[in-house]
Amino acid sequence: GISKTMEGFGQRDEAAIATLGAAVKFQEEIGRPAIEKRSRELAQRMVAGLRAINGVTFYSSTDSSRMAAIFVIKPGNLDPRKLEATLYEKERIVVATTGRPGIRLSPHIYNSLDECDRVVTAIRKHVTNGLPA
Repeated sequence: GISKTMEGFGQRDEAAIATLGAAVKFQEEIGRPAIEKRSRELAQRMVAGLRAINGVTFYSSTDSSRMAAIFVIKPGNLDPRKLEATLYEKERIVVATTGRPGIRLSPHIYNSLDECDRVVTAIRKHVTNGLPA
């Protein structure tokens, strides 16, 4: 609709601008090494779970010494864009699609172990059973 068309010309996101300083301060208090360590641990947990799903392959390296907390999977024979939409609409999980036929996952410090496991479980369900009609 018209709101989507005019988004770039409308009001600035004052809330995001106002909280940017607090977000930077929060990150500085935790420390970048701790953030990186936690994010990588979450990514490795997801990689281990996804690796066990028949049909899921990885476009990016899963070697913990060579990867950050961002990786891309090929979800079996599923259309990545349809899986992306299903994960959001049915599971309330946000992922991104990529130029390759894949799904980009990027857990961060604010994600929990349970959330990472929920993503793996949802992807397993849809790769195994197919997408809903």
